[in-house]
Amino acid sequence: MEQYSEEEILQMADVAWEHMDLGEYDEALVIAEELVKLNQEVGYTLKASLLVLQEEPDTAVETLKEGIGKFEGAWRLHMDLANIYAQIGEANAAMEVLDEAEKIEGAQIHWININRGITLFRSGQVDDALNLLQQIEEPEAISEAFSLQLEILDTIHRHDLIVDLIEEELHLLPVPNDRHEASTLANILARAAAAYWYEDEEQEDKIQHYLRQAVEYHRGNEIAMWLDREMDGDFDENSHVYELILEGELERDTETEGEEWVTFHCHYVAAARSPEDALNLIKEYEIEQIDKNSLKILEIESNENVEEAPLGLYYIGELMLILEQEEENAE
Repeated sequence: MEQYSEEEILQMADVAWEHMDLGEYDEALVIAEELVKLNQEVGYTLKASLLVLQEEPDTAVETLKEGIGKFEGAWRLHMDLANIYAQIGEANAAMEVLDEAEKIEGAQIHWININRGITLFRSGQVDDALNLLQQIEEPEAISEAFSLQLEILDTIHRHDLIVDLIEEELHLLPVPNDRHEASTLANILARAAAAYWYEDEEQEDKIQHYLRQAVEYHRGNEIAMWLDREMDGDFDENSHVYELILEGELERDTETEGEEWVTFHCHYVAAARSPEDALNLIKEYEIEQIDKNSLKILEIESNENVEEAPLGLYYIGELMLILEQEEENAE
C-alpha cells in the first residue's frame, strides 16, 4: 500500500472538503475511501460527513462507530458522532457519547464542551448553550466558542447582542495561528458586519471595516459573500451562473527588498449578467494583494440562473500558485 506523509494526508483531506463544498460528492468520496483504506481517522470523519449531506445519517452513525472501534482514544470521532445524533434530534444519545469521550485519555475537554454547547442549542436549550460556551477560556478554543455564540445569537435574531459582544470581547481574541483559526476569525468578523447591518445600516464604516477584515482572513468566507450580495440586493431575471477559472498575479512578501508577483489560477462561481460583469464582481471583492488588472478568464461555463439567485459571488477557491508548482516539478 502506498505510503503518504502526514502533510500529504492533510492535503488529501483538504481537497476532499473542497469537493464537498462544491457539491462534488463522488470525488470527495473517492478520497474519503482512500483515507479509510490508509487507516486514517479523518477518512471516517469525511465519509460520515458525506453520508449526512446525502441524507443517510444512520449509515453515517455506523461509519463513525466503525472508526471508533478501530482507533483507541478516538475522542474526535466521538464528537463527530455526537454531532450527528444532535442533528437528528437524539440529544440524549449525543450527550452520552460526549460523556464517553471525556473519559478517553488525552481528550481535550474544552473541545468536548464546545460540542456540548452545540447539542444544547440544537435541543432548544439556548441559554444553557450560551452560558457553557461563555465559560470556555482555553486559548486554542476561545475563538471557536465565541464564533458559536455569535452563530446561535444570529439564528435567534439577537443581532443587538452580537454587537454588544463584539464591542466588549472581540479585542480579547487571540491572533490566528493557522488557516482554521483564521477561518474562524473570518466568521466572527463577517457576523459582526452582518449584525451592524441588521441593527443600523447607516454604520457603513463599521460594516465595511469588519467585512473587509473577514475577507482578508478568509477570501472564501460564505457569510461575507452572502452579506455582500444582500447589501447590493441586485437581481436580474436574465442573469446566468458562471463558473470561471481565472489567472492573476498575487503580491507575495519576500526576504529580499521589494515584493515578488506570482501567477495563480483560481476557481470562482458568480451570478452575473455577463462574463465581464462576473469578472468585475470578483475584482471588487478580492483582497488587495491581488493585482485586479491582471485578472483574466481562462475557462468559463455558463448555466441559467434557474433559482433567480441575487447577483454576486457564491464560491471562491484556493489560490493555486503556478510558480510553486513549477519549482516542485523541477525538484
